[in-house]
Amino acid sequence: MFFKFCEERIATVSEAAATAFAAIINKFASEPSKQLQLIQKIKKEFREGTYKKRQLFLIMAASVMNRTDMKQIFIEHFKEDTLSLAYDKVPNVRIGLARVLKSHFRMIDGCFIDDKQIHQIVAHLNNDEEEDVRNIIAQIKDIHSAEDSSSEVTSNRSNQLLTTADEDKESQETNFVEGLHKKYEGDHSDLALSAQSATSANEVTAINSSLIEDANEEDVDVEELLKQHEEEQFAHLEKD
Repeated sequence: MFFKFCEERIATVSEAAATAFAAIINKFASEPSKQLQLIQKIKKEFREGTYKKRQLFLIMAASVMNRTDMKQIFIEHFKEDTLSLAYDKVPNVRIGLARVLKSHFRMIDGCFIDDKQIHQIVAHLNNDEEEDVRNIIAQIKDIHSAEDSSSEVTSNRSNQLLTTADEDKESQETNFVEGLHKKYEGDHSDLALSAQSATSANEVTAINSSLIEDANEEDVDVEELLKQHEEEQFAHLEKD
């Protein structure tokens, strides 16, 4: 049912289903080849799809990013594809990325809170031409400045964010960010990148129907996911 719900035209349904992605691929942890094929299918159909599918890809990637036990999977398969969307020409996609990052920085045990490359993207988005993006990114700094100032770790994180975000443009655009920009330059249409995948196109198209059936047969409690999704959306409205 996973892919069926992700293809649902009703946004609340597809977005809620997308949050189950991490749990779905985690069920294939004992079958690495199948897990990899499923990841490749998601990247092919959603990261390289329409702007609406790229927004769903961000939700899926966030579900992996926010799990400490899946840190390496995010680094290997999703980090670059996720952060590169900071250069997407569609404002709603960049807004989606900003929300993903804000949500992660809210976590006490977020794996990437101190990640320098994440901070570089935060700094880049801090200067985004879209006001909504800048407003969401500004809240990342507020999250940490509102925490206990007596905590040295919190203080260091907040200072790092403030310092990075306030640096001039030349200092912000480090080799990593510049590399992303060049690598994904022009990757903003509904026919997005295809060459950056670590595996060949043949391997991607070799995904067999039984794998998709396996993924679709995994239990997805849509009603529960919709409830959680609605709560998150209300939280966004209250804080954005």
